[in-house]
Amino acid sequence: ADVPATSTEKDAPALEESPQVWNELDPDMIRTLSSFGLEARIDKYKGRCVHATRTFQPGEVILKQDALTLTLFSNEQGASVRCHVCLKLSNNLRRCSRCKYAHYCCEEHQRQAWKTHAKECKRLEAFSAAGRQPTPMVLVLSRVLDSQEREAAGKEDTPAGRRHADLTTLASHYGEHPQESMIGFANLAQVLLRYMGWIDPNTGEQAGGKDEAPSMQALVEGFCRLACNCHSITDADLRPFGIGCFPLAALVNHSCRPNAVQTYK
Repeated sequence: ADVPATSTEKDAPALEESPQVWNELDPDMIRTLSSFGLEARIDKYKGRCVHATRTFQPGEVILKQDALTLTLFSNEQGASVRCHVCLKLSNNLRRCSRCKYAHYCCEEHQRQAWKTHAKECKRLEAFSAAGRQPTPMVLVLSRVLDSQEREAAGKEDTPAGRRHADLTTLASHYGEHPQESMIGFANLAQVLLRYMGWIDPNTGEQAGGKDEAPSMQALVEGFCRLACNCHSITDADLRPFGIGCFPLAALVNHSCRPNAVQTYK
């Protein structure tokens, strides 16, 4: 995602008395921002936000980042017509014969995806057999949890801005969302527990032989954080076909008077 730094909205209410709702940035994230000519600051109107430390020319890329994870919508622009690795739109894709969900534009991308798709493929097949389909948000959080597991096991050397720990530095605003949204996040957490195999999707009972599941509060907070920080992925006509998690890009606050635009490649 190519994203903008934003200017402070001086007509916004000051946040001087508000508690800090984010964690400190990792030094590697700070250095990565600095390499683009950016830095994170605490602003009394915006909270934590990104500022430019140099002059950017019109048309110049301000920040570029690959997703920590993303998922495609099941629509006419999404999962069945785009490669799940490069997002290329094609009518000649290779479909995963097991889960029937993942599609790839070439054999190389199918092999490349297998290290992360292998575990997910089994889940998708089992969930589908139970007559269920995970929502895009459930898929995103499940992939974040998988990434956390690989990082903890030392199986993934991920650059700053694309690690699970980087996502947790972002504000979740847990408990501040409308009650209706919090109930929705709790329902998504129940779906995730079943999808991940921590709860039997048919009986609703705890599954045996599984690692201990995160607490309901941790899962609901995870969905709160994604709701605040995920980006819609759109085509050139701004039609959304997926959602992605870009921790560095999520540091950039919304502006009602933007001076840059977000695009995808």
